Amino acid sequence: MSTAAFAQLAPANSDVVASDSADQATTQPEAQDTGRDEGEEIIVTGSRIRRSSIAETSSPVQTLNDESIKSRGLANLGDIVSELPALSSRFSSGGSVTNGGAGLNLLDLRGLGPERTLVLINGRRQVASIASLNSVDINTIPIDLIERVEVVTGGASAIYGADAVTGVVNFILDDQFEGAKARLQTGISERGAAENSLVTLTLGHGFGGGRGHIVVNGEYARSSLLKANNANLRYRNGLYVTNPADTGPGDGQPARIFVSNIGVNFVPVGGGVAVGSPLSAPVLKFQEDGTLRPFNLGSPAYQGGTFGVRGDGLFFDDVLTLQPHLERKMVNLHSSFEFAQPWELYVEGKYSRTQSKVRTGAPLTFDQFNFLPLDQSNPFLTEQARSALAGLSGPLFLTRFSTDFGDNGANYERTLTRAVAGVRSSGKWVLDASYAFSRATTKQRNVADPLRARFARAVDAVTDVHGTLGVPGATVCRSRLEAPSSTDPDIASCVPINLFGNGAPSAAALGYILTESSIAERLQQDVASVSLTGPIFNLGDEPARLAIGAEYRKEQLRSTPDALLQAGATAQARAVPISGSFGVKEAFAELSIPLFQNRPFAFDLGVDGAIRYADYDLSGGNTSWQVNGWWAPIRDVRVRGTLSRAVRAPNLIELFQPQTGSQTFIADPCDRTLINNNPNRARNCAALGLPTGFSDPPNSRGVTLVQGGNPDLTPETSDSWTVGVALQPRFAPGFEMTVDYWNVRIRNVISFASRDSTLAGCVDGATLNDDFCRLIVRAPSGEVTNVFATRANLARRNASGIDFQLSYATRLERAGDLRFRLIGTYLDELTDLRVQNDPASRDPQRGEIGFPRWKLTGSVNWAMRPFNLTYSMRYIDRFTNGDQVALQTNPEAISPRYYSARFYHDVQVSFDISERIELYGGVNNLTDVAPPFGIPLTGVNFGFYDVVGRSFYLGARLKL
Repeated sequence: MSTAAFAQLAPANSDVVASDSADQATTQPEAQDTGRDEGEEIIVTGSRIRRSSIAETSSPVQTLNDESIKSRGLANLGDIVSELPALSSRFSSGGSVTNGGAGLNLLDLRGLGPERTLVLINGRRQVASIASLNSVDINTIPIDLIERVEVVTGGASAIYGADAVTGVVNFILDDQFEGAKARLQTGISERGAAENSLVTLTLGHGFGGGRGHIVVNGEYARSSLLKANNANLRYRNGLYVTNPADTGPGDGQPARIFVSNIGVNFVPVGGGVAVGSPLSAPVLKFQEDGTLRPFNLGSPAYQGGTFGVRGDGLFFDDVLTLQPHLERKMVNLHSSFEFAQPWELYVEGKYSRTQSKVRTGAPLTFDQFNFLPLDQSNPFLTEQARSALAGLSGPLFLTRFSTDFGDNGANYERTLTRAVAGVRSSGKWVLDASYAFSRATTKQRNVADPLRARFARAVDAVTDVHGTLGVPGATVCRSRLEAPSSTDPDIASCVPINLFGNGAPSAAALGYILTESSIAERLQQDVASVSLTGPIFNLGDEPARLAIGAEYRKEQLRSTPDALLQAGATAQARAVPISGSFGVKEAFAELSIPLFQNRPFAFDLGVDGAIRYADYDLSGGNTSWQVNGWWAPIRDVRVRGTLSRAVRAPNLIELFQPQTGSQTFIADPCDRTLINNNPNRARNCAALGLPTGFSDPPNSRGVTLVQGGNPDLTPETSDSWTVGVALQPRFAPGFEMTVDYWNVRIRNVISFASRDSTLAGCVDGATLNDDFCRLIVRAPSGEVTNVFATRANLARRNASGIDFQLSYATRLERAGDLRFRLIGTYLDELTDLRVQNDPASRDPQRGEIGFPRWKLTGSVNWAMRPFNLTYSMRYIDRFTNGDQVALQTNPEAISPRYYSARFYHDVQVSFDISERIELYGGVNNLTDVAPPFGIPLTGVNFGFYDVVGRSFYLGARLKL
């Protein structure tokens, strides 16, 4: 077997390693005992063929071992893995707060979306925890049962099936652990926030005279909710606003500028008074006692006073959750038993329950809950307020962000059940047959959710002059006064609400208008698979190996909103039930051929190939393939490359979300008043059969806008390739370096098109664009009747870059062991084509928020028993929040804001009190680096930066 390597199981305390060599055996510290026999063959991520080590695969693999996970001191496994530069942090525990995934931790290779990153556990699939992104929640993977994590770059659908478009992250669990161990950890930030704790217990034991083994792991973790209004975080929101200095094109002034510390004046806390329009700048502000004073628009104020710096407006970060409250409980079981030589039965089981919550402060719906006509006869108005309002002319509006409506937000309860049963043989040829079942359920409860009908009745307050309802002069609901004998509970129980001032609503009024709404989602996955692997022939010193197999997978979804959500009766968006399923039958083959070993200029030379055919019961068949090669001219240098085609099948939400229609107004680009706005329109509109002078005046009539899923979607397809080199020079024992270039091109990307972009996209290109034209229905006379703004295979995504890693390990003379590691990614390109065949739709994203050019992680570890000291570093290159597309079209469109690069430093020290007890502690974000000042407050931005600040943790590991 070849000993040239580019990735190997990491020695203890090493973070990510590229290789290991026999020549280093005398200089490197003893590797951690994984409980596996020396020379035992393993399955390496990116291949189904058994190999002696990770060194024998030609795909670039980054490996994270259990010691590197321990050295980070974080209780959340997903946050640790997301620090690898190849992974984006957009959907980490903080990044997923506001995208419907609160409490989830999802992995996103290359920033191309978690739905294009396949997550495996012991090489097998697990059901997704969120249907819209079809991605596995890393919170359901036990942190203290990890043996290693392998990250493979490049399409791997030929090996694993759909969704491995950008690569695979495989969590290999230690199913051979022997003994008993426990871990206790607690942490808190320097400012007394972001408390967290972790407790784990793992038991492993052999039975049946060594023929069987069982491992059981339990885990409990908790982290507290962290809100952005913790002033010590120095975190204030920023927004783009119209530049008051802009006088027009060519003046050198950007049309829009970015301003930090800016509030939204038209939705103030406690209420403001606007004249003419609810979106205009308020002129008066309600104080807590119900009196009015002039509204402080801030200085400076922008856009007619609708936004202002440090004024009375709403600061979203006063109400936004940065990190959700999270509590998770989990039990895992792994067992195997050799019931007859060479046959072994194995089972895996898991139950995970996660509870999380986020708080949003109040509904922000830009309708009746934020904007109301102000009735000056409302009995809750104070005399001072009436006098102040009397001096105003024109329609008056109460504008309000109701933080006093209670603990508004959402609670999530997620459970996951997984069971695997299989049988496998040992020997030269290995047969493995298994069935895996997994089900994930989510119950979302929207708390303090106001009812629309009750709110409308409660705000319509009048005086019961004659005591019809009991007390003369009492403030009551008009609906109840006009129907005192009504048995309708909405009328009979109505309590009027006072909205004039923060804290003005009574507990009784809030009890009347507030409720809970909920939605339940269930995802289920069934996978039956069989594979056979073994040697077939020899061309060189080693045998060629073959893997063949078949798989059947079924995915099911059911999402059921309660009656309130289905009726659109609360402040939440109206929701409809969703159900659907699909099945796929697959056959695959993989061949690995070592050509030459130990020859001049061919120390190791070989090729791999794989192919998979998938037959979906909805979209039909597709083929994915992969070709790999490696060449080591000498044992110190290894060159490798991969070329692959991968697919992503539409997920259940994309396929089965019901299509709903609503009335809207449009501007038909083929109308005679608009047809000359683009040089291609006249020609393309004529190609549609429309006559010269066709008239369909803009916004003159309603058309049906259809939105939702699309059962006719086809799989996304990607072509990717990598090429790289690994160096492990014998003259520098312990030193390793790898450099890999990667390139991914994804076609037929599933995306939405807006109403207007669909209409324009049909006729504005050089020729008619059928991707858009088929979404438009015209009457025989030519007028548009329907526009389908549903999901469609419209776009393209391109990405490329360079990964590199350096590592060095040595044993110091009488001074312990020293290890160094640096791993980084340079993003060369990240581009969306919103219309895949239209170069004009190109949207470059490299360097924008979430997609830095450079990301680095590094560590230095020194170990000399009983002490162990680890320093870790992370680097994130600068971002801009500027829209590069807008700047290409018009250099004066916006003023881009750049956020400077960030370095984070972490330290951990551990001490072995005895063979059975290890104490450890550390500091994360040692230099207390704050997030960039004024970063826009969207949830996906939280994951990139440490919003907690300097934090501390202490823990103990026990061998029982």
